[in-house]
Amino acid sequence: MCDEEQGAYTGQSESLGASNRRGQRGEDIVRNLTGGVSTRVPYTNYDSPHFLLQSDCVVGEGTERELIISVTHTQPDSRGHSNENKLQLKLGELWLWKTHHPNRRVVIVLSGREDQWLPWCLTAFRVFFDDAIYEWEEGFENRIQSAFDRVEHRNIALWREESRIRDLRETRASELLNLNGSEDTTCLVPRNSRLRHQYFLDIVPQYWRRHDDASEIDNQILRVCMESAQATFQRTNGRNGIEWRHFRRTENSGIDIERFWQCRTYFNPAEAVIEQIINLHQVPFAGGIARDVDVPSFMTLLARESSAFEEFNRTKMSEDFVLMYNREGREGSIYIQSKSSGGGMAGHGKAIQNRAKEQVARNLLYRLRPVLSADSEITGFQYVNREFNWIGVIDNNWALPAREPRKNLHMLLLAGYDQLFYADSLVDESLSPVGDSPLSDYLNLLQNDPEIEFVVPVFSEFNTVHDEGAHGEPGATDSDFDY
Repeated sequence: MCDEEQGAYTGQSESLGASNRRGQRGEDIVRNLTGGVSTRVPYTNYDSPHFLLQSDCVVGEGTERELIISVTHTQPDSRGHSNENKLQLKLGELWLWKTHHPNRRVVIVLSGREDQWLPWCLTAFRVFFDDAIYEWEEGFENRIQSAFDRVEHRNIALWREESRIRDLRETRASELLNLNGSEDTTCLVPRNSRLRHQYFLDIVPQYWRRHDDASEIDNQILRVCMESAQATFQRTNGRNGIEWRHFRRTENSGIDIERFWQCRTYFNPAEAVIEQIINLHQVPFAGGIARDVDVPSFMTLLARESSAFEEFNRTKMSEDFVLMYNREGREGSIYIQSKSSGGGMAGHGKAIQNRAKEQVARNLLYRLRPVLSADSEITGFQYVNREFNWIGVIDNNWALPAREPRKNLHMLLLAGYDQLFYADSLVDESLSPVGDSPLSDYLNLLQNDPEIEFVVPVFSEFNTVHDEGAHGEPGATDSDFDY
């Protein structure tokens, strides 16, 4: 990592370190009260010492009454992003543990202060976990100390059905990743896709601060990125689209080009390439560069019951691109998500497993809806009655960890991705979108199906209004998760 990039990430690293120290306090409290241990717990039947998840505290490990206590803490500058990521991360872990071993009991413990959490996150933890224990509530230590004897399984029918779904995904993941050691050469091979790296290293320097209008940029993909940033910058009087101010020739921000790497709202070549390929197929879609599409989820139906769950109107679950179709009168949707492994220019793997676990939770929340009683009590769960296809276009280093490079791809497949395409497989040597890419092949397959008719995306389900301010300012150079 160069000196400039290292300096740009210093603040983020210090903040993460401080958060880890605060979180360690909560874990120490739980282990001291229960006598449990921090250990790596299996989440899949695949026989490998590397397919394990680190747990904060396990009591009765390996027994029929095994209890996992998961601890988390937050002290964010802006609650929205941090809270949602923590919820998805912990819910993803819950899904992996419960669907692998339904007899496990899993409890969530939140340390810290109530005002550091969005209310809807606190509600959601209670809905899914066998118990949710919050430090600011009465009886905090007693509830932890008695958890092994007191806590019983909840949502039994849900986890039974999710276990069945998970078994199907396990079989497919084993085949796609060749976990059984067959001679199949068509399997998904873990590797490092460097699409964004290539644009940053090879294309951006050719245009860096040489133009005052994005339309003058010759490179198609970079032009599309910067035209989006410029249009937003002008429309919002400089409040958003800040990447254009960094990039343009005159009256720029003065930041160095190395720091521009962290700008990932509009400098997003993968999203630009995806958009161009969909346009080539003339398929109607919603989304695009920095135009995420709010999609219906478990949370949005709770928001519908505003008298009881008003705080859920602050939720936002979105995808980069949404396509919709009718198949014999049945509504279907395709979500296309551009996903980096994280890790900056070096592509280190410090956050990659968290990203994968978050996708596990997102898929569950997309498919699931609450069953509500007449007085708005959550009495159960039901599944969405429409087809749902999930496409991941993945970039940066997904060949991690080195000791088992298939681990995180395996987790994405358990999360429910129907297709995974490497971002750099969508372009040619000149970094231009190609018509014979895996994404094009997938769209061709659907367009050639006489039973499928693509339509303008309009969800028949209710979709809530979200508070954009809770998710941070677009176009800033610092972010919760670096590329």
